Amino acid sequence: AHRAAIEGRKDDSNPEIIENRIKTYHQKTEPLVNYYKERGKYFEIDGDGTVEDIFKKISDLI
Repeated sequence: AHRAAIEGRKDDSNPEIIENRIKTYHQKTEPLVNYYKERGKYFEIDGDGTVEDIFKKISDLI
């Protein structure tokens, strides 16, 4: 709900939409995360910060 208020996204305050996003994550994204983790090719990036901060975090990894 906090993000919905900040970004003005009403869909983020709808529990059904949030539940669907979580379900989709577990079905589609989580298997890919596990695939790349098993191969040592998964790197988690903290997405907090400015675009420049996040770009630097990614650049430092590669």
